[in-house]
Amino acid sequence: MLVTGIVCLGMSLLIIKRNPYLKISQLFLITMSMVAIYTSSMFMLRNAGSYEMAILFAHLSLTTGVLTTSSMLYFSVYPPFDVQGSWPVKRKYSFILSATAAAIIIGALPVKVTTGNMGYWWVPTEWTFLWIGALAALTLPAVLGTGLRMRGSGADTPFCP
Repeated sequence: MLVTGIVCLGMSLLIIKRNPYLKISQLFLITMSMVAIYTSSMFMLRNAGSYEMAILFAHLSLTTGVLTTSSMLYFSVYPPFDVQGSWPVKRKYSFILSATAAAIIIGALPVKVTTGNMGYWWVPTEWTFLWIGALAALTLPAVLGTGLRMRGSGADTPFCP
């Protein structure tokens, strides 16, 4: 996991070095940095020295997992081509605020950890499943709406047959 984070961070630094002022390069840097932070928190969770530290790293990994998913969602609907009407792009600050609030809420929910032959791992509780399901239900319209707008705009991309 740690190697994945290092590779993602290296790729993002290479991209931002080549095109530092391009908005999509800056978004890629943020997204890959979030992946690096998430994989680092998962690595720390796996190698936690005590149960209390594992609980702390489990909260950190859940929080950074939501932030990573949110940054990937924003990166995926950012309009590099013809799509200008996606909700996260039109309302950037509302999207950032709602993603941060969702990450803080899931980080504050009770979490359980278990240990195995490879270290600690977080165990989802019923609250975790409920919150992840609610987040998926809230983000699905944004993703589907972007795809429908791409099909309706006549954009000739390989992603919209």
